[in-house]
Amino acid sequence: MKLNRFFLMLVISSFAFTGHAATEDVAIATVGKRVIKASTVEQFLKNLAPAERTALGNDPNLLNQAVRSIILQQLLVEEATRNGWDKQPEVIARLARIREAALAESYLQQASEADPAYPSDVEVLAAYDANKNALIVPKQYRVSQIFIPAPADGEQAVIDDAGVKIREAAAALAKQGADFGAIARMYSKDPATLAKNGEIGWVPETQLQPEIRERIAQMKAGEISPPLRLSQGWHIVKLEETKASYVAPLAEVREQLITRMRAEKARTNREAYLATLLNDQPIAINEIAISSLLKPEN
Repeated sequence: MKLNRFFLMLVISSFAFTGHAATEDVAIATVGKRVIKASTVEQFLKNLAPAERTALGNDPNLLNQAVRSIILQQLLVEEATRNGWDKQPEVIARLARIREAALAESYLQQASEADPAYPSDVEVLAAYDANKNALIVPKQYRVSQIFIPAPADGEQAVIDDAGVKIREAAAALAKQGADFGAIARMYSKDPATLAKNGEIGWVPETQLQPEIRERIAQMKAGEISPPLRLSQGWHIVKLEETKASYVAPLAEVREQLITRMRAEKARTNREAYLATLLNDQPIAINEIAISSLLKPEN
């Protein structure tokens, strides 16, 4: 499985961190000859709780592993279906239990939804003022790149060829008046940025791989890095512009703030609903009878 790790972090972070849909259905990974689009992965990520999305957005390695797991799960489902595993009696029974759990959870989510009028403008402003320290937008970089895949666990011939190509690209960039965009179109294997002369766009520093972040932090606008070897391949990065860190104004984070407030309200509603349900219909469990269920048969 070949993943452009650096590009993967940059593309998915836009919706993993904010919870909003990606603006373009770009390719973020390849599996053999298949291309995995952002929309495929987004369908999984959008169902995560806000805290889980935030955690993935703040940890590139965790996000990378989550996406790998999503892709691997898809492959396994295809294999299982092709081999008729979904027709096995024990599998059918397990799927029925999963359906019941999903039905209960879906109903509980609906019953716990926040009132459509919540939060009011006054409540939003109060939440913004109380959380300004958490609304600091990190430094951002507008970057372009040349990427040549060469997974550390890949075939040696692929690794060797990538080394040759990245050295050729670096030599071409070193020439007077070199055109980064033209050279990116010639050498880069990143399909999502080729039409943009290798440009990725604005990226928060927290979303960059450590090796890339450390190098870019030392660069000036217009400067180009030497070839950088990461686990998934070679990168040459050009820094286009830099934006300093700042406190996001209310208008910029209003929708995100409302989403988080509604999620928190739904959580408290959920707890209250379950408490009421259990109060109206108390559960009494025979502990002795339960313990016997797991005793080994003679």
